[in-house]
Amino acid sequence: MTETLPLKMVKRIMKEQWDGEISYDACVYVRDVLYDVLCDIIEFGVYEFEEVNNCRKQHGLPRLKRLDKSSFSGVSSLYSQYICNYGKIGQVNRDLLFCRKKEAVEVV
Repeated sequence: MTETLPLKMVKRIMKEQWDGEISYDACVYVRDVLYDVLCDIIEFGVYEFEEVNNCRKQHGLPRLKRLDKSSFSGVSSLYSQYICNYGKIGQVNRDLLFCRKKEAVEVV
């Protein structure tokens, strides 16, 4: 599904950082990496949102219906190491990032 991120946008962002020529392959690679990272960030945000709704349910409050910015507030600090080490080491860091999620799923 990486086709959903337009290469033109990726190339424009890359051009902001690099004045020289940028190959098609480089754009495709960066698009694929961005897609993977965005999917992981969204997955984390949805998990946090569900945690908030579970707490609201325990307190007798209605569920929130709209995913909001606060669901993603912890992503930047937790994700900085993963983004810097994308690849095999990044996968290990991603597993560490989501270990709390995996433990929570196993308990439930």
